Amino acid sequence: MVCGQMKGGTLRASNTFPGNRHIIELWSPNSELIKEIDSYNFNHLININQQDNVGIYYEDITFRDILFDSSFRGGGILIIDSARIRIDNCFFLHFTTQGILVERGHETFISSSFLGQHSTVGKDKGEKDYSGTAIDIAGILVKIGASLTRLDNCYMDFTAIVIEDPSQVHVTNGLFFGDANVVLKSIKGQISGMNIVNNMFNGDPRFMNPVVKLDRDFTSIDQVVINKNNVQGMSMKSTEGKLMVTGNGTKWVADFSLVLVFPPD
Repeated sequence: MVCGQMKGGTLRASNTFPGNRHIIELWSPNSELIKEIDSYNFNHLININQQDNVGIYYEDITFRDILFDSSFRGGGILIIDSARIRIDNCFFLHFTTQGILVERGHETFISSSFLGQHSTVGKDKGEKDYSGTAIDIAGILVKIGASLTRLDNCYMDFTAIVIEDPSQVHVTNGLFFGDANVVLKSIKGQISGMNIVNNMFNGDPRFMNPVVKLDRDFTSIDQVVINKNNVQGMSMKSTEGKLMVTGNGTKWVADFSLVLVFPPD
């Protein structure tokens, strides 16, 4: 366990700095590095027991007022199996992998920081050809057994929220960008007291990903409200639906299966 604070100054990678490393790395030889993380693949979150059994090797470390310049070689800072790490008022520039990479651990707090592969106010020739990721974390997971959880006023950028067997969980006033959505994952098939309301979703209209996605079926559904969200470039999902059917006849059919999160059988 290490506690401390690093404050002020510039850390710049040399011309010989290895391209697969980070300027600062908080990790123990006992920690296992996740070889590859895909922001759209949450399989690495499934093995809950494996994640619970890892140790915490660094605690209560603060990085403040520091410029991390990766010189287009590697990343800025790597944090693995650590708790209560604070990154405040820092600059991360010229990274080709990740500005900040976090794997496992708890309570990593990143605030008032600037991250950019290209330092520019616009019209940089390489700005559109970026290859790095500013902040790379494993995603947001509300695990089974966790209840009375509120996710309020969050900005989710290309990162989904995965919630297992929700019980009194509230997701509201969020901005979900880059096809980010809410994934409801069934472990024991139970969902109760789930609210997803007053959020904005924005995605790529070529894919039309759903704003709320089910990972396996729920058999017990109680007090679930998914409503009053707005969406562009994604498919709307709700617990309420409204359709209009026009024409002459004695029978009209309205199909709500594309709208309802839990359509009737």
